[in-house]
Amino acid sequence: MELVGIGEAAARTGVAVSALRYWEDLPIADVARMLGCAEGTVKSQAARGLAALREMVDADGLLEGHR
Repeated sequence: MELVGIGEAAARTGVAVSALRYWEDLPIADVARMLGCAEGTVKSQAARGLAALREMVDADGLLEGHR
């Protein structure tokens, strides 16, 4: 698999983790089982996704005065 393909696969995994973990409110173990990956992968992808979302929200100033 070439580097671009690896990046795209990682992005899809991150989207899937975010959707299943937060939108569907599934436990980490269930998300890992559904995606066929380790629980640590789910945790790290979820943390990266939240960090990216925080950066986007902070960049827009949407959370000023709400912390």
